[in-house]
Amino acid sequence: MNTVLRNTIILLIVISLVLLTFFSYFGLYREKIIANGIFGNIILGPAEPYFGGQISGGNYVPYAATVAVLTPDGLTEVERFTADENGYFKVYLEPGKYLLRPEAGGPVYPRADEKIVTVGKGSLTKVDIVYDTGVR
Repeated sequence: MNTVLRNTIILLIVISLVLLTFFSYFGLYREKIIANGIFGNIILGPAEPYFGGQISGGNYVPYAATVAVLTPDGLTEVERFTADENGYFKVYLEPGKYLLRPEAGGPVYPRADEKIVTVGKGSLTKVDIVYDTGVR
């Protein structure tokens, strides 16, 4: 094999690898940009007793709770996630409707209500979950 042909083959292989790497990275990057799912915060409160009046915003704290993501009828679990120590979560889901079922933190309290959420195509939907401590 002559040198020109060998160098041409090597050049084509290198170009192919560079293009493959570029398009793989671009595909991953694009997937992150147009991801579907939910994100938000979980908070717990009131953290301290209050007497009459309105509950202040400072009376709530982040909560690392676990939430089940179910089909809208509540029969099939699709995903399960736990918020981080700051109460933040992000979950990638296919577009559609889901039932969020927060797990109770004890036999009675803390607890949070179930929510139906709709995930759009190419977007992350903001969802905040509030756990009630039962403290009054």
